[in-house]
Amino acid sequence: INSTFFAGFSATLKRDVFKVLIDLATNAPQETVRVVKQVLREIPFASDLIIYELALIQSSIVKEAQADEEGGASKRQRKVAADSSRPSVVVDSLHRLVSVLELLESKDVNDSNLLIMPLFEILSTIMNSDLLNTPISIEYINQLLLSSLTTYIRQTDEKGIVVDEGILRVDLVVSCIRATGNPQTHNQALLLMAAIASICPDKVLHNIMPVFTFMGANVLRQDDNYSFHVIQQTLEKIIPPLVAAHRRQSEAGQSLVSQVRSIIKVFVDALFHIPKHRRLRLFSILIATLGEEDFLHVVICMMVEKYTERAGKGHQTEADSLSEFALALSNQFSAVVQMKAIIALMDVIQALPNEKAEGDDVEMEEHLFDIKTHNNKQIRQFKLAALTFSANVLTSKLFLSKILTQTNMDPSSERVLEGYYLQLAERILTLIGSFSNFVNVLAVRKEQSVLVTKFWRGIVKVTYDVLDKVHILLSLPSFVKIMVALFEHKDSTIRRKALGLFNQKIMNVPGSPAAVPAIYVDMVVGVSEDLRKVLETDHVEGATAEEVAINKQTALLCLSTIVRQFGASHPAEMTKIMPTLIGPSGLLHANEQVKASCLVCLTFMAQELGVRVVPFLPKFMPVVLSILSSTLISTNASAAAAAAAAEAEGKKSSRYNNSVLLQLAVVAHLETLIKVLPQFLSSYVTKILASTLHPVLAGYEGTDTSKLQIREKNKKLLSEMAIHIQPRILLPPVLGYYETAVKDGKDSVLALFDLVSQTITAMPRDVIAVHYKQIFKFFLGAFDYRRVHGHDANKLSTLAVVEEAVIGAFMQLVMKLNETLFKPLFLKSLDWATTELQVAKASFKDMQDRLIFFYKLMNALLEQLKSIVTPYYGYVVDHVIESLTGYAKQAKAAAASSYEDDDDEEDSKDGAVIKKKEMDELWPWMISSLNKCFLHDNDGLWNADRFEKLLHPLVNQLLVTSNQAVDVAGSEWKSYENRMNAWLVPCLGQLAVTLSNDALWKPLNYQVLLKTREDNKQIRLSALKVLQEFYKRLGEEFLILLPETIPFLAELMEDDDHEVEALTQQVIADIEVYLGGSLQKYFH
Repeated sequence: INSTFFAGFSATLKRDVFKVLIDLATNAPQETVRVVKQVLREIPFASDLIIYELALIQSSIVKEAQADEEGGASKRQRKVAADSSRPSVVVDSLHRLVSVLELLESKDVNDSNLLIMPLFEILSTIMNSDLLNTPISIEYINQLLLSSLTTYIRQTDEKGIVVDEGILRVDLVVSCIRATGNPQTHNQALLLMAAIASICPDKVLHNIMPVFTFMGANVLRQDDNYSFHVIQQTLEKIIPPLVAAHRRQSEAGQSLVSQVRSIIKVFVDALFHIPKHRRLRLFSILIATLGEEDFLHVVICMMVEKYTERAGKGHQTEADSLSEFALALSNQFSAVVQMKAIIALMDVIQALPNEKAEGDDVEMEEHLFDIKTHNNKQIRQFKLAALTFSANVLTSKLFLSKILTQTNMDPSSERVLEGYYLQLAERILTLIGSFSNFVNVLAVRKEQSVLVTKFWRGIVKVTYDVLDKVHILLSLPSFVKIMVALFEHKDSTIRRKALGLFNQKIMNVPGSPAAVPAIYVDMVVGVSEDLRKVLETDHVEGATAEEVAINKQTALLCLSTIVRQFGASHPAEMTKIMPTLIGPSGLLHANEQVKASCLVCLTFMAQELGVRVVPFLPKFMPVVLSILSSTLISTNASAAAAAAAAEAEGKKSSRYNNSVLLQLAVVAHLETLIKVLPQFLSSYVTKILASTLHPVLAGYEGTDTSKLQIREKNKKLLSEMAIHIQPRILLPPVLGYYETAVKDGKDSVLALFDLVSQTITAMPRDVIAVHYKQIFKFFLGAFDYRRVHGHDANKLSTLAVVEEAVIGAFMQLVMKLNETLFKPLFLKSLDWATTELQVAKASFKDMQDRLIFFYKLMNALLEQLKSIVTPYYGYVVDHVIESLTGYAKQAKAAAASSYEDDDDEEDSKDGAVIKKKEMDELWPWMISSLNKCFLHDNDGLWNADRFEKLLHPLVNQLLVTSNQAVDVAGSEWKSYENRMNAWLVPCLGQLAVTLSNDALWKPLNYQVLLKTREDNKQIRLSALKVLQEFYKRLGEEFLILLPETIPFLAELMEDDDHEVEALTQQVIADIEVYLGGSLQKYFH
């Protein structure tokens, strides 16, 4: 039989011959079977012959199955027994079916599309019949059936033949997949599903999940090339129509993602069961098939979710492996696709709530990350893991390499990437705002976990880290373009954060500004125009006034940085901004914080632009000084008490804070102007002093760090004024401010004299020579502070510190004068203290106040100038002797009245020159000045004549025994014992040293010894201390006077007072040290 012979048969004969040939191919000996199969492959036949044969086979199988069911269990048992002895009808039919199907595998059939329905029917018959005990492999038959179906369905697709969807039994294929565990059958069934999906996708969509579920549990685990090919075919054929169908059904992308999510989940769940070397390729095919631009982020998101779950259960090794795989998978795609995925991932994070609300009933489809099945801890861990993954992608070598390669090959792609950088920056800034606000909410929430708050702060930090990674990708031009675009973003928070990022980037430009390429500098400077527009924008749709003001502040911060970095090299561009800075949108803005930021920017303008700012001074200086003046708080007692109470409670109003901010900004601004443009500020010096010497700025003594900072900056400002403002301009307003300072209180006075001191220090000697009379006149007025204001209880408490400041400033003047200039000033000061008021017949108290100050000044002069000024003490000696004589007479008069028990006031004051109280206050300064004069006398001022005049008045001070309660610091002179120990004993000891003459020592020693015979025990003790001081100071030299001293010591050894006797023994012991032997033999 050949093809020509067979072609001549009638249809019936062809059918009979074909049937016989199939019988022979099934049952004949092997050699015959081979020949028959060769004949079957060569003769042509149409599909009707196959259909007829399949119908016969199906009929016999069905009849046999029905007979089994009718015969019941007994017949089936006999059937099983018979199967072993002879072939049944079913077995024969199955063998014939195998022969037919093998023929179909090896031969093309005309009208093969007509075979699809009968093949599905025979497959259904076999699936629904009980053929488990047949000796032939049903799995093999199924595989042949599935293979033929796959081939013919593909052929219909290739030939464009339309197939009735009703004959495509997808349910049978799914049942076949479920019913078997044979991998070859699985693979063939999946290939058939893929073929069906290519021509009728809707038929497959309804049965899709069982297929992929089965794949996840079985096929994905197979490690052979054919299984991998099957999976690839399945994905490539089934998924595209699935995606296309859902795109048509829904305009919203979320619905598509939600539908496909379950398929992706099958692969993600099976990830650790897929052979390692096939995972990356398989997921790459999956994503490419789904659509990499739409689904890369979905797969990554689900992997991150899986990572969170594994890490949460303690499987960190698996979690880390998953993280590494996700990064490797991402790197399989282009840089643009990865950027889109990261942007989409940021959207997922933003859409996902930070915590589950109570009673939360959000549909699962709304989020890729199913919040219904996860707790709050897992939500925050997911967000952290997603952000960390994004940071890892942006810094991975493969990703950066792809960007570099792409931009090198196509320079225009850089603009494309910039668009994605912009979108990503927007998303990240939004996340930063959202997370930061949530952290603030957690911080004030009651019973909030500290660990949770700390975790969220960590998330904020990682989000900033992602933003930094975006920055790294940007060249400076790209960065500038993106930031300028964000300056105009509809979200005010993003605008503000973009401004902040721009400022940070410009601040951290590597190298010096001079080293930055000119094109970059021009671009950055050009941004100042965009910032000026932001500054001039007072109303933004959807933004509150506060948000607009905050954005203005941030824009001003950016401008400040640009000016500081590039102002000196681009003065013309920077000067253009000045009108806006000092206009209604800047310095004149109602918001005080905007004003403060504007002042900071103006400060840098002045610093970098110098004289180019001068034309604008008349416009903004009055405003600046007015701002400072308005912030100064009233110093009345009630306001001060209220302020102290508020500060003690830690409550500070926003107005208070804003005032502090403005004060700091203005003071810093003025300091810079004084340094840079001192010659142009003469007309503003008086007003500047009025504020800078105000006690609010000059004298804060609390604990507020900002206020302390203002005080220090204010001191620096005054120092700069002293250094940079010419004396002819500065001195008149400074010296004329004294009365105002006194009214404002101690702090203003101290600040004024500190300024005067620094001004004098900064003045050259030749300039001092021009202005010293003017300055000295000012000091004479200040010398009178005690006399004029000492009666004021408020000022009395600060008297000492004010006088110390006045003397300190005056000493700076003295240090700049030569003797020719100093001597007249000294004599004038002496005359002012001792004579001027006497001539004017002023009160005793007024004269006393001047004397006290003069001797304080004398002490300071002797302390600093030492032997230089000692000769000038000769002009003072007579007054000192007169005063000391008065003290002694007053003491003797008081003692006499006590003995006479007489209260007569005149007698008690007979011979007194100074009233008791005032006398005591002047006394220590006078004795102290004597001590210093003795100490520094190198020119023989204290000769025999002067010594003789001073001896009795000075030694007689031992008699001034007045005592008062010592209740105020600095009033130690009120106690006789303190007075003697602190002043008189050292003074007499120093006198003995200065005299250095035994002829003069003798009267001095004798007068002191006489005081040891006074009735008052305190006087005897003090005289002994003086004697002890002599020997301590002079040692063996003073032993020459021991003979005349012994009788007095002998008397004291027998003193009735134990304290006197004890001190005497101590003095004797001290003398014996220098004598080198005992004095006891001299007392017998």
